[in-house]
Amino acid sequence: MTKIPISFENDSSIQKIYEMKDWCTDHFGPCIMAGDRWIGGVWCLDLFDGTFTFTQSKDALIFTLKWIL
Repeated sequence: MTKIPISFENDSSIQKIYEMKDWCTDHFGPCIMAGDRWIGGVWCLDLFDGTFTFTQSKDALIFTLKWIL
């Protein structure tokens, strides 16, 4: 698993995080949650931890190239 930290500095960064979430759903499929627990899918947004988590390193790389760099 690969975890990518994200920041919550202001309201515009929160909007960007939701754009990232929508992009991940469009490209990698849904993140399946049960309450606060990740139970399926190849990625997950953990708002408490402040990270996007990916099961495949190639997906994490694609995400990083799109959103972080």
